Amino acid sequence: MRRTLLIVDDVRTNLLILKEILKKEYRVIEAENGEEALTILQKSKEEIAAVLLDLFMPVKDGFDVISEMRADHKMAYIPIIVTTAASDNESEIKALRLGANDYITKPYIPTIILQRVRNMIHMSETSAAINEYQRDRLTGLYNRNAFIEKTSAMIQKKEPGSYVMGCFDIDNFKVINDLYGTEKGDDVLRYIARVCQAGFQQAEGILCHMDADRFAACYPKEYMGSDFLKEFTEKAAALDGSIPPVSFRIGRYVIDDLSLSVSAMYDRASLARMSVKDRYDKHIALFDESMRDTLLSEQKIVTEMSSALKSGQFEVWFQPQYNHLTEELIGAEALVRWRHPEQGLIPPDRFIPIFEKNGFVYEMDKYVWEHTCMFLHTWIKEKRNPLPISVNISRYDIFQDDMVQILLDLLEKYEIPVALLRLEITESAFAQSSRRVVAVAKELVKHGFTVEIDDFGSGYSSLNTLKDVPAQIIKLDMKFFSASDDYQRGGSIVESMVRMAKWLNMAVIAEGVETVKQADFLKTIGCYYIQGYLYAKPMPVEDYVKLASQGSKQPHLQHVETVANLDSNAFWDPNSMDTLIFNSYIGGACIMEYCRGRIELLRANDKYLEMIGGTGMTLDDLLKLDWAKYMSVESSRHMDRIVANAMQADSEETGEFIFIDLPGCAHKTYLRSTLRVIARTGYRYLLYCTSENITAQRNAEQKQSETMDQLRFLENVAHNLLTQQDPEAGIEAILDQMLGFFESSRICIYEFDFVHRYAINTYEQHTDSVQDLPASLAKITMHSPDKWKKTFAGHHLIDISDLDHAENIGPEQKLLKDHGIHSLLAVALKQDGHLIGVAAIEEPHRKREQINSLSALGDYISVLISRRNTNAEILNENQEKLAVMNGIPGGFIRMQIKEDGTAIPLYHSEGFLKLVNMSAEHVDAIYRTNAMNGVHPEDVGIVQNALNILEAGGEVQNVTYRLQYGGGGYIHVSIFGKSRRGKNGEIFLNIYYANAEDRPADRR
Repeated sequence: MRRTLLIVDDVRTNLLILKEILKKEYRVIEAENGEEALTILQKSKEEIAAVLLDLFMPVKDGFDVISEMRADHKMAYIPIIVTTAASDNESEIKALRLGANDYITKPYIPTIILQRVRNMIHMSETSAAINEYQRDRLTGLYNRNAFIEKTSAMIQKKEPGSYVMGCFDIDNFKVINDLYGTEKGDDVLRYIARVCQAGFQQAEGILCHMDADRFAACYPKEYMGSDFLKEFTEKAAALDGSIPPVSFRIGRYVIDDLSLSVSAMYDRASLARMSVKDRYDKHIALFDESMRDTLLSEQKIVTEMSSALKSGQFEVWFQPQYNHLTEELIGAEALVRWRHPEQGLIPPDRFIPIFEKNGFVYEMDKYVWEHTCMFLHTWIKEKRNPLPISVNISRYDIFQDDMVQILLDLLEKYEIPVALLRLEITESAFAQSSRRVVAVAKELVKHGFTVEIDDFGSGYSSLNTLKDVPAQIIKLDMKFFSASDDYQRGGSIVESMVRMAKWLNMAVIAEGVETVKQADFLKTIGCYYIQGYLYAKPMPVEDYVKLASQGSKQPHLQHVETVANLDSNAFWDPNSMDTLIFNSYIGGACIMEYCRGRIELLRANDKYLEMIGGTGMTLDDLLKLDWAKYMSVESSRHMDRIVANAMQADSEETGEFIFIDLPGCAHKTYLRSTLRVIARTGYRYLLYCTSENITAQRNAEQKQSETMDQLRFLENVAHNLLTQQDPEAGIEAILDQMLGFFESSRICIYEFDFVHRYAINTYEQHTDSVQDLPASLAKITMHSPDKWKKTFAGHHLIDISDLDHAENIGPEQKLLKDHGIHSLLAVALKQDGHLIGVAAIEEPHRKREQINSLSALGDYISVLISRRNTNAEILNENQEKLAVMNGIPGGFIRMQIKEDGTAIPLYHSEGFLKLVNMSAEHVDAIYRTNAMNGVHPEDVGIVQNALNILEAGGEVQNVTYRLQYGGGGYIHVSIFGKSRRGKNGEIFLNIYYANAEDRPADRR
């Protein structure tokens, strides 16, 4: 096969001459400038045997081509022959320094050119063969064998102590692979190799790429700790600026014993490196004798390990696993202990890392697998109904060609169902050898094994692990919390990992659980399966058999229930058809998780943001909201019912939900949403939701309703004025009706006269709305009545809300405004010299027109008050109360809380009788002894909670429940309530009722 040459020259004549000379022996490619040449090399570098390069060309000259080829490790070994004029010695020297291999001069002599090219290609191929044997393919550095050979030769030439064996690795290198991909990780290794190689060569040392992210170097001792060494290692750690800098963990051993093998020297440096592996205050360590003791201890373990295995010194122990929700045993993990005849019980952390390093771990693991299968076989024969046992698979095991077959043979030999033998693979194994481990994990799952990811969360590739590995269970490492003082942040991350795993149909077992607090936290985030000292320590087989024979067991772990034909996993696949449909939906659509009243959006399309209409909100803002915090109480209950119905019927369910003060939205946002349950695990539901914003529609309906209420109120006023013979009684009745109407509309009334009896009654009913207002007004009224008369003279409306821009604002107006009074409907001077008025306290979201529409009524009331007959008889108390109650839209009941906590009705309005479709006698018969008697049994808890709030002095509103209906069945009602204290400390409740249904009464 003919080799290929690349000729680069901008002079066409030179190209043709060289091509004519070389084409008999070689295939020739042409390039007219350096940029074109580099493009060809990038595409065909494996084919090109040598480059004949002119130095002076447009676009990019030959010097730049040499520099770029030598900087690229994939082109660095291609021979470069410079073609130059005979007199240009300076250019030849520069080219050779940059990395050119040879040069030929003009005019060209064919025989000389051919021979030089042959020689150069031969030398290059011979060198490549040597490099292939000695060099690491990724970095171009010496491989382990070559490094040992050259280091051994180098250190023998000088006295002991003259050289240092160093080793270093990249701290948390897995993060780079996880965040940027393995190609970027390889680029980082090549960059570090290139910078460090130049530095160690200048220090007359040699560098090696051992494996993964580990490097070794041998260099003269005088450079240890020098500024020179520090400078180029810092340059290597800084990388090229495309990603954040890295840090190194460095170990050193001064070579003072030349009798040691180079491998032993490296082991000592590696021990020093490991001593600072997990430290943040120190990253460099020098080998000392204490580390040597550790090395000797390891060597003793290595010496004894084979005989210990043959003599049965290794014991299989079991650590039970539990369901913290039910306290049932769900299985166990098989662990190993070394019972040494002299040292006693050796913990696994002393010997397992050594076995993993020298490969003996495979022999030990096979031993544990077989003994576990033997125990399971015995328990099956004894009809103990054993639970699944998890055994460990190390990273070293994964690379054994016979591993899968050995496991299958054990199942067949001991007649074990595959479901009883679970396989734990450490997460770090996936990070370090992902392709191989993923392939083996898939093969194991194909054979029916349950694969677990062990120590999940302890590494840095968790997301990639979940994405690629077909595991069914993850073992959550509780040491995650001990790494930081920010437990709240750690808890949020753990909750996210649990949720992610569950929606990928993976069960979660938390290991290392030691406290009830930890277990209870895990339960709140839906992780019920735990393993740790809280329930049981690892125990010998006899103790486990005894434990498993007692108490209840749970043989199967809970997994996601996928509903209907929808695949929940498809929603996380950006290339799936489900995702395409989701993003193409013409309205607002989202995927949410619903768990015990908590709502979190996991995905949402752009239309969903438009539909919400939140000013200044982004899609990211939507996903961060805890939506349940903004949902009204009734909407929360409605959500519970909707989700339960959708799950039970496997159908879509539509409901209307009210959100209060969503960021960037109006006070109330009304959404009509259609939900479908995609999947369920425990108390967690994955919902697909489409919504429309009906806020404008509901606001229009509400405004219409309020207008009708005002009309009804005015009609009642007119009726009272016409039917009352006593003007004083007429005034009192009007004020009573105003009290009922305004209170139901969230507006309060005050009469600024604390001598008049009615003002005291009003004060008692409204102190919770504006705490300090009545006392403040009383003080001003009594001390400066003339000022009040002057400020509020006449019978006209004084609108406090218009005083924002007034130049001179009096203290009285400011006092009213500071306490939330936006409109003073009417002010009048009474015949006895006292001031009387009616004030409306407006909620921020209510429009002023609703207040101003009553101004005429206020003026009329003030006229009536000015005509007050001070000698008129006052209506008796019962008549007043009846007038107040019967003038209230909807229903009203006044109750008293007895000492035993029972709520006893004292009065009820005619509106309440109409609402429940009953006569007064019927209502009295039901409610006489207890106001709870007519409540639907399923809603007693709701009403009792409301009564508790009221009894404690609180306020309830929009609480909806079912109340007995006179025509049969129940009606949904919504209540607003306040509590009042009597003069003797009695607790009275004022409860206002409204029909909560937009359809005929529900008879359920």
